[in-house]
Amino acid sequence: MLSYKQKIFIDRIAGTPALVILRFLARFLAVLLRRDHSCPQRPKAIVVAKIVGMGSILYTTLLCRSFKARFPGTKLIYLTGRSSAELVKHVAGIDEILIIEEQRVGAMIWSTLRAVLALWRRGPELYFDLEVYSSWAAILATLSLARNRYGFFRKNVEFKKGIHTHTVFFNTRRHIAEIYSQMALLVGAAPLGDLRGAIRAEEEDRGECGRILAELGISDERLVLVNVNTSDLLEERRWPAHRWIEYLEMAASSFPDCRFLLSGSPSEAGYVTKLYQSLSPRTRARVVNGAGAFPLPAFFGLIERCRAVVTNDSGPLHFAAALGRPITFHPQPLWRQQAVDLAKWAIKRVGGRPAAPPSLRDLRSRGLVARFDTADVEAALGWRPVADAARFH
Repeated sequence: MLSYKQKIFIDRIAGTPALVILRFLARFLAVLLRRDHSCPQRPKAIVVAKIVGMGSILYTTLLCRSFKARFPGTKLIYLTGRSSAELVKHVAGIDEILIIEEQRVGAMIWSTLRAVLALWRRGPELYFDLEVYSSWAAILATLSLARNRYGFFRKNVEFKKGIHTHTVFFNTRRHIAEIYSQMALLVGAAPLGDLRGAIRAEEEDRGECGRILAELGISDERLVLVNVNTSDLLEERRWPAHRWIEYLEMAASSFPDCRFLLSGSPSEAGYVTKLYQSLSPRTRARVVNGAGAFPLPAFFGLIERCRAVVTNDSGPLHFAAALGRPITFHPQPLWRQQAVDLAKWAIKRVGGRPAAPPSLRDLRSRGLVARFDTADVEAALGWRPVADAARFH
């Protein structure tokens, strides 16, 4: 299966030159056809396209709900990658899902062609390309032949200029829900901001979750879900393993009536297993390694069942918020993310690329953690810190 970095490499090498050619063709046809790009009152079909990034895809559900409220009789089509299809299937209001295969280059090309043909048959009038940096996603938007194509722009993706008929500046200092709300406003829809109810766990998902938990030897115990992973798109977000070991050793002794379940995808199972084996025997008795055991639908049922969710990555964080679970969030230390920003700038300069140095404000804001109210977590666990209390607040 292609990694994120391999997909990005293919996108840059093959997608960018193709997009440049397509851009000139699109501009020529725009002058020739002189189409009306005002928003139709009753569009036949709307396409929302977000290929990767489960956390971001979850926030696109707010946009989908806004479109359904604004255009109640319009067919809503969601275009996404195979790895995210199960998530989209659990979103209410989606009428059809078009899936792009991501495992191999050949399958990706073939599924892209099939998706383009499907879009031609459905004739969408509004197409929302929610990928920021992808040339390939912009090509898909153009080939859809949608009258109005909405997308994001930034200075470092100027090669996409002229591809979309309507653009919104992607402000990295604003929350993604606020950015997506600007897309809703472009078509007169009311933006939404509450994730609760964005996804749902079905009864069969809960049943599958219960079966897997039984196989892992977990019954009706107070369960805390712990995610120690991040996607390979930005691995520097991962909390160091020794910090997780320290946390689990402390938590297992502080909450003797709780079981801690380590989650992860099949590709992350090796890392999680190594971390699990580094725990002391006493702590391993309270911790269960469930990495690779839960398919995504059963994972939703698992989140619903847990008393709290502790996560390193924003994907499970957003799932927990949507399903109404108490959460705590532990990203990478701020200084390490600042060092990565400075290193990226230095590499660009050494390579001869024009790049402005990150400002002090950027460095100070990079990776800042939202201050979650931990009252729900403490109430769910019946916990009050008695030692070194300042460390927990």
